[in-house]
Amino acid sequence: MNAPRLAVLAIALLTSVLSAGSAIVHKDISYLTEPTDDAYREKMSKLDLYLPEGAKEFPTLVYFHGGGLTGGSRGGPTHLTEKGVAVITVEYRLYPNCQHPAYLQDCAAATAWAFRHIAEYGGDPDRIFIGGYSAGCYLAAMLGMDKQYLQAEGIDADKLAGLLLQSGQMITHFTVRKQLGYNVQQGVCDENAPMYHIRKTPFPILLQCGDNDYPSRQEENRLFESMMIRYAKQPRDRIEYREYEGTHGTLPKNPAFQRDTDLFILVNSGLQKPESIPQVTTPIQSVVADETGRVTAITVGETAYTRLVPPASTQAITGGNMGTLEELPIPGTFAEAIGDGLNLRTFAGNVDFKAQFGDAFTDTSLIFLADYTAGQDTDEPRIYAINAKGFRLGAPFTFPTLPNLPDLTPAAPWHWGTNGDHGSGVISGIAFTLKDLGLDNRDATGIEVVAQGFDVALIGLATPGK
Repeated sequence: MNAPRLAVLAIALLTSVLSAGSAIVHKDISYLTEPTDDAYREKMSKLDLYLPEGAKEFPTLVYFHGGGLTGGSRGGPTHLTEKGVAVITVEYRLYPNCQHPAYLQDCAAATAWAFRHIAEYGGDPDRIFIGGYSAGCYLAAMLGMDKQYLQAEGIDADKLAGLLLQSGQMITHFTVRKQLGYNVQQGVCDENAPMYHIRKTPFPILLQCGDNDYPSRQEENRLFESMMIRYAKQPRDRIEYREYEGTHGTLPKNPAFQRDTDLFILVNSGLQKPESIPQVTTPIQSVVADETGRVTAITVGETAYTRLVPPASTQAITGGNMGTLEELPIPGTFAEAIGDGLNLRTFAGNVDFKAQFGDAFTDTSLIFLADYTAGQDTDEPRIYAINAKGFRLGAPFTFPTLPNLPDLTPAAPWHWGTNGDHGSGVISGIAFTLKDLGLDNRDATGIEVVAQGFDVALIGLATPGK
């Protein structure tokens, strides 16, 4: 077993070493563990190693390129070397010059090379991430979810530090479907699909897509996230789906996409502290409803808010019983999500805020009302993130202690529990002004709140009434 490994090390020493800015680059390293008579495999089993100059015990991202499993060449976010991260870009065999699952086996071998050898270059083998774009994303997802491929290389997939999934298929890849004789236009989720292998992972996962991506690409990724949370019981702070302005081709150029890519690696490797949601929040003092149960005013500190703006869309994923969504008889209408230990993702508004609110824009607040004690299945209700379309505004923080809101029964503006019964939990609320969130000078078109552990939640935007 030792001889082949020494042979590979000898090959590595013979590869070219370049200096590129703040990176030291080792080109054309073979990741094969033993010789092969297959000339094509020998040619394609190469990787480039980009090292952060002067860094020690650095994290590493192993990155797989896109191209439909039929084209493309090694490349990736090598700018991460400027931030202290090594990047390995991987070549792998392509169809029709190989058959499924050869490209998966190649990527597993390249990842195993990183685990075995990165320490020789000064890296930390306990902080190895894998990721990819498009077809490369599919390959990374399969390695992370279906443990057999890395296991064949003697590596436990659970040793990965994180999974960076960028605009890839979560069902069986269309090229794999073609090879296996399926109708390429038929959606298939068999053992060759990442979604088939959903499981609770110890490492975090970031899914990224464009808002004008390939058909059904966003839906696949949203469903993957939903199934991971709902069925695999993946903790909410270990998986996140993010969507950005752009097509499949333009998405990598989106600054917010690039920023979140960097943050995912830097934060989860410990090189950077997570950003925090501004702690400038105000407890809601009172909620006023009319005789029909419609909320007519919400008081925050000294200010009464009477103009309520609805979320344009709401998606709820519950940690316990599957929740329901309802439109409520509130002026402008909030959205409601009910469930046991709620995982909530909701967009509050889908409008040009400045055009909608005019001079009142900077006085607008994001309102969050919640019952978070009745039947919850988590000990720590949290708002994990507040985002704006195209921006990431914050990171997880524990939901603060809040005063009880008045009991609005029988004219309650929301239902309690899936049967409409009144809950026994503490009803609380909090408000974030758009100015506090840093949105007062940005052209945002939507605010997203990602939360967990709430049995009932109402969210919306409000401005002071005249």
